[in-house]
Amino acid sequence: MVDIASNSGWLSCTIKIIFLMQMIIQGRWFFEADILTIPGITKPTLPTLSKELNRNQSLRNYPANTLAGIKCASMKQSSALEEVLINVFGTNRAGEIMKHIRNVPWVEMNINLIEIESNVRKSPTNNIYEVFPDTEYEISLSAFRKGSSDKSVLHSPRFPKKKDEGWFVILGENDELHCIKRFNVDNRSTVSLKFCSPSRLGTYTYNLYLMSDSYIGLDQQFEIPIQVKQ
Repeated sequence: MVDIASNSGWLSCTIKIIFLMQMIIQGRWFFEADILTIPGITKPTLPTLSKELNRNQSLRNYPANTLAGIKCASMKQSSALEEVLINVFGTNRAGEIMKHIRNVPWVEMNINLIEIESNVRKSPTNNIYEVFPDTEYEISLSAFRKGSSDKSVLHSPRFPKKKDEGWFVILGENDELHCIKRFNVDNRSTVSLKFCSPSRLGTYTYNLYLMSDSYIGLDQQFEIPIQVKQ
């Protein structure tokens, strides 16, 4: 289904199909709280946990009642998060929950734009990349994975088969899909996407989507503004 939608250039349709994949793997609806993916965190304990997370000053900058937020909090404010978990769940359960949070994968990316013919890396001017019309470019992505070193540690207890962790990276503009790649991330991986710049002069905003094929709530979106000039 992903192949059919992406080959047709349907961006929103492709993204929704990936959302469907995530729901099937996790066995839960997309609109449910994605933090419930963590074993030990349940619907009855969620209000108390959210209250304690919002009360802690060190964690206020993180949407820690979401899966992505609590993962980032575990990387940047581990002690504060562990203290909150102990207050809510007790020492033993908090330790198990913290272990599961650390196992959740998180991918950070460095993005570079390269003109293919000249092999020149473009640097943004005032946060906008200046490009030539009708020219081939490559978006080079350096992906850094954080989490369990064992990628087979994929928490999907409602899925009947063993599932390895995988990711999609998608380049789109408006509702048109320009390029998609599926890849696995080791501790460090490189992915490249190629596209042709618009023929008309003007300013465009491309969006880069990093999407998990298994987890709900870990997707990221990056804007790549470009200005087509002669």
